[in-house]
Amino acid sequence: MLKWGNVLKKILVYIPCHSDFADAISQAKHLRSEFDLHSSIPNALEWQLEIVMSVNNFIPSESFKIEADKFCDEVHYYGENLLADVNISQGFLIALRKNPDLFWVLSANDALVVGGLTLILNHFIINPNLDLLVASESNVNKQYRGKDILESEKHNLHLGLISAVIYRMHKMSKYFNVAPFLPWTGWSQLGVIRNAALGEESLIVETVPRKNLFLLERKELVNVGKLYAHSYFGGLIHELMYKTGSRARHKIVRKFVYKNFFLHHLYSQRDKKFNGELLIITEHYLHWNKKIAESLIRSETPVSYCLYRLVSKIPFEKYQGNSFFQKLRNYLRDII
Repeated sequence: MLKWGNVLKKILVYIPCHSDFADAISQAKHLRSEFDLHSSIPNALEWQLEIVMSVNNFIPSESFKIEADKFCDEVHYYGENLLADVNISQGFLIALRKNPDLFWVLSANDALVVGGLTLILNHFIINPNLDLLVASESNVNKQYRGKDILESEKHNLHLGLISAVIYRMHKMSKYFNVAPFLPWTGWSQLGVIRNAALGEESLIVETVPRKNLFLLERKELVNVGKLYAHSYFGGLIHELMYKTGSRARHKIVRKFVYKNFFLHHLYSQRDKKFNGELLIITEHYLHWNKKIAESLIRSETPVSYCLYRLVSKIPFEKYQGNSFFQKLRNYLRDII
């Protein structure tokens, strides 16, 4: 156990996974190895690391289950019936039940960097008032307060990546109940962070270079379009839920349509397979939130909707290497 001022502390790491079960085991193994290494240092602070793994839409072999039990304190198996985003969101409920001091949702696919766990703990030890530690593409550690972190794009913060945020429960836990309401948007974790930032003016956030914590998994562009369409359109819905003024809502919709013009087709490739009579099946995972997003675009800015419908028919992803296309994309990104 980690000892802060003679009070024992615990970090809970929750690893949701499915067919990447073997990768999840590797994550748990890495965490245990680093935990043991740190604990062996003379005069090292005592701490407890608890690892909970949760498996959705995948049935592992018995040998894999035995391997997982070696490194995890708990492993939950849900057969083939649990959605990935529900699996992520329920980690926050497990954290509420176990009530650790620090909580980390760790993706099975983001390869851990040696020393990452120790780095995390050191940040919270040095600053006992720290509420969130967030991975950033910047090489410089920075500190933010409250609502400032909501401009994550401006600050190069990875608030949308589950592995990129470590929570101190003291202030954050009261906002964990938001997570179960938002799996269908693909942004349960972002809902927790956004509500905390709006509800806690004194929220203290520090950044750490992402490369010092984990390496991002690289995916084929076509697979990204198929796997994360619900998050793409759910992101627009999620952002609009927090805006009441018409001007602010119009601005968000226009930004989504114009700034992402080259992505609309990529994330619309499942349309032909969509069966609206069935809400949740693997072939069109949460695809119905695209219909909600399109309705919102049409109701907020009809002109932008016309442009959206036009560019969503054009396979811009085929022209990623074209210099003219890249200049146009960068130009629109800069002005919008």
